[in-house]
Amino acid sequence: MLLVLFELAIGFFLAAILGLLIYARWNYGTLEALNIPVVERSFLLGSTPDLHSKVQHLEDIARFKKYGPVYGLYEGRIPHIHICDPELIRLIFVKDFDHFRNRREVSLGHPILDEVLDFLPYDKWKALRQMTTPSLTSSKLKMMSVRLNQSAVEFVPHLQKQINNAGGRMKTDSRKIFVPIAVDTIIRGLMGMNVQNPFDYDGDICQNLEGISAEGKDATFMYTLRATFPFLTKLAPAFNPNSVNFFANFFRGAVKIRAGDSIRQNDFMDKFIDMMNKLDTDEFNRLNITEDTVMGQVVGPLIAGYDAVATCCSFLSYYAANDPEVQERIEREVDAHMEKHGEFKDVEFILSLHYAAASMEKLH
Repeated sequence: MLLVLFELAIGFFLAAILGLLIYARWNYGTLEALNIPVVERSFLLGSTPDLHSKVQHLEDIARFKKYGPVYGLYEGRIPHIHICDPELIRLIFVKDFDHFRNRREVSLGHPILDEVLDFLPYDKWKALRQMTTPSLTSSKLKMMSVRLNQSAVEFVPHLQKQINNAGGRMKTDSRKIFVPIAVDTIIRGLMGMNVQNPFDYDGDICQNLEGISAEGKDATFMYTLRATFPFLTKLAPAFNPNSVNFFANFFRGAVKIRAGDSIRQNDFMDKFIDMMNKLDTDEFNRLNITEDTVMGQVVGPLIAGYDAVATCCSFLSYYAANDPEVQERIEREVDAHMEKHGEFKDVEFILSLHYAAASMEKLH
């Protein structure tokens, strides 16, 4: 009897291994049939067995140089075609957009992050985009500029106090300076919200954001395995679920407070409230737009935006600190602007800082 059970266990084990192998390699051959160059694939992990250990945009550049403007690769088990030809890209995004409306399906292992705008099918994306687009008109952007200016006005004395407390000179991690200001400008500018201790890097908001982005942590082999076996995302989510839930609860409370305000500010937060009010409509039910979907639209811009802003500012400050001449020239330009205008009223004023803008552009 034991021998039979042992043989059955071995049989099930071998069947499971065989099933996983077939699953992992199921799409192999799809790209080759298109008669385009294909990045060499591994036995099990597609063309990217080192997905977790290499900088992928640099790998993309190297592949473009090797394989040309159109090539294929298997990201795990999923076949992808990379288009690097400018004319083809223009056709896809403009002239023939109606044939390429849907976005890449992405599963991040959390019901809210899976509903971020960039990952939604076209009909769902279109309905939500139409609701948020009015918040991006020139008049709304000017309103946001006022809020951003308020954030900057409060940030400068906060930083000056830190420097004074350090005796006039301070050695610091620039990310700890710029992450809070980036977060505050997004929360305040887009959503019209003020938070307590906005420039505290060690506060819950900044720390939970850094937890989501896994700041300071290297990607593990699990990142590569998830590309071949997507079901692992449910067992090992790509992002810290506790941090995502923190922001979901944070914004639910903010939406509830704003919903009770009789005065509309016509910013992003008001649009999120409009979405919540439409959850029971036939349109939203047909498109399967749920509260998680709305929370995805709230959390998405914060996660996507804060790191880009903070990283850009961190690098600019680093390079400026290492080149006093550049630093002094930027400072003179900003001082001249402030003396003439008194404040940064909108984006056009900031773009008039040609040397500072060129320095930022060089970072890209």
